[in-house]
Amino acid sequence: MEKLMREVKAQLESWPAWLEAKTVVLAVSGGVDSMVMLRLMHELNQLRQYAHLQLVVAHFNHKLRPESDNEAVAIKEIVAEYGCIYFATEWGEPAATNVEAQARDARYQFFAEVIRTTEADILMTAHHLNDVAETFLMRMTRGTSIRGLQGIRGCYQRLMSDPSGHTVMPTIMRPFIGVTKAELEAYAEKFNVTYFEDASNYMDHFVRNRFRHTYIPQLMQENPQLLQNLLTIQQQIQDSYTVQYADYLNLEPQLLMYSTNHYWLLYIPAFLALPEAKFNMYLRIFFEERLIEDVPAYNRDLVGQLQQMMRNRRDPNQRLQLGHGWVAVKRYDYVQILPEEAGPKAYFGQRLILSRLNHWYALDGSSEAGIFAAHQVSPEMREAAEGWAGLHLSQAQETAPLNFQLRQRQDGDQVAICDELGQVYHKKVGRILMDLKLPSDERNQIKVLVDEKDEIVWLGPVSNSPLSRGPQTDKITHIFLYRKTRQ
Repeated sequence: MEKLMREVKAQLESWPAWLEAKTVVLAVSGGVDSMVMLRLMHELNQLRQYAHLQLVVAHFNHKLRPESDNEAVAIKEIVAEYGCIYFATEWGEPAATNVEAQARDARYQFFAEVIRTTEADILMTAHHLNDVAETFLMRMTRGTSIRGLQGIRGCYQRLMSDPSGHTVMPTIMRPFIGVTKAELEAYAEKFNVTYFEDASNYMDHFVRNRFRHTYIPQLMQENPQLLQNLLTIQQQIQDSYTVQYADYLNLEPQLLMYSTNHYWLLYIPAFLALPEAKFNMYLRIFFEERLIEDVPAYNRDLVGQLQQMMRNRRDPNQRLQLGHGWVAVKRYDYVQILPEEAGPKAYFGQRLILSRLNHWYALDGSSEAGIFAAHQVSPEMREAAEGWAGLHLSQAQETAPLNFQLRQRQDGDQVAICDELGQVYHKKVGRILMDLKLPSDERNQIKVLVDEKDEIVWLGPVSNSPLSRGPQTDKITHIFLYRKTRQ
């Protein structure tokens, strides 16, 4: 078995996902690296142990060079000789600016479509050791985070979306991660592998090409092991970040939540209880793994300002511009991260009369409420509810139209609360919400259920309010339920 084949086979077999793979999509651009990958995978497919693999070739024509159409035709003919399934498409509207990033996005959307169509397990790309070094040094030069310094990973799962928005999560595999470009070129020459050169790869006005042709060769004069050393460093960073991210995920439920009002809510005391280094790391992980879709770019100064705002005990109300139309708003023990234009939204009109039993009333398009006979409410229904309250209705009330109303809370609203000794006292709703340290925007969303005397019998949806669960007595005849609308 040829040396490069042995190396690639050993690399693939070190990844558990490879041993279970059935369908592999090969991302073939036409360059020497991907055409060598195509030949090697075809040869591997001839081995008895891998004869079951279905190889699918995906070619994306970027339409950025006059010769790209002819190359696409030639690649199709080569793939036909190998007997692989073939998918191809072209970039309908090539970008004029930020071409590299937008081309990558369009390319991976196409790959996702192919993966979804073929139900593939793996997407294989031909990134090699030189690519690893170039990417690592470029990010170091421009400035990046620890997540960014992970660079090009050899094997990992990636969530991808096709042009229609459908998502897939294949395993990305890069069997050449430890192979140099020179080794691939030597293999191509030895076995007469047809490939196509992109003339732009030699134009030094592109940053990557300057690293490729000038900076890296100069550094390799200092140490010929530069490429391997950079790969080792990158792998250590990947391992470190993986451990940190796993630890963060274990603590995340204590640190933050995604609000039903479609914004992030950070719990300041939980962050402040962390050691300094974890506070810094976990806040950055939140930005890079959770907030990235909403705030795609941030800098260290911004994270530092948010940290200072969270540590500032003297000012319970602060605001920080995050960019991209998003802001961080501190309210006592919480920091809301939400769109700048977002404000309090009414759930429904001024009052909603619940006049019928055993009927769901739509509130705001995303929630509903109703009053039901207790025997009709299963434990599962109560557990699925965002809030509920036990009610005692007389026979007269059951036969006549109900007069319960659901409305927004108002200034001056009070609730009757029974203490452990059976004493009843009244407390203002506003004071209860302040004691719960709810952000002001959430306080404005609170609803109350009132009876015919306009006395509050439910306050919510607040998970730990004194009325959110209702009385637990044998006198309950009916149950009020509030829940999110089923999709």
